Amino acid sequence: MHPSHSGPSLTGGASDFLGGTNSRRIGTMQWMFCTQLVGLAIAFGWVLLSAAPLPGLMTALEAVAAGLSLMVGLAAFFEAMVLGSISIVAPISATGVVVPIAAGVIGLPLTKLS
Repeated sequence: MHPSHSGPSLTGGASDFLGGTNSRRIGTMQWMFCTQLVGLAIAFGWVLLSAAPLPGLMTALEAVAAGLSLMVGLAAFFEAMVLGSISIVAPISATGVVVPIAAGVIGLPLTKLS
């Protein structure tokens, strides 16, 4: 495995841990608001610095739908960590990767909805 592949794993694990502990400390909705605000600022800065043309309406709507879906999923995950034991919630949620991995192993084509 290339060393650069460990970065996303480390940051993903750290963000899940921080999300769970901060949700317990300040509340899930407050934590989600803070993270989405930071993400919006980073995305806005990226768009300004890239000087790329803006996407079409359908692409933008798909991105908004994906972002909202991710936000709802993360809020549910962090709220589960608030209500339950993190040592039980985290491994159960990690099984969500089984579906795309299984699809790749058996050779199903990837689409936008994958």
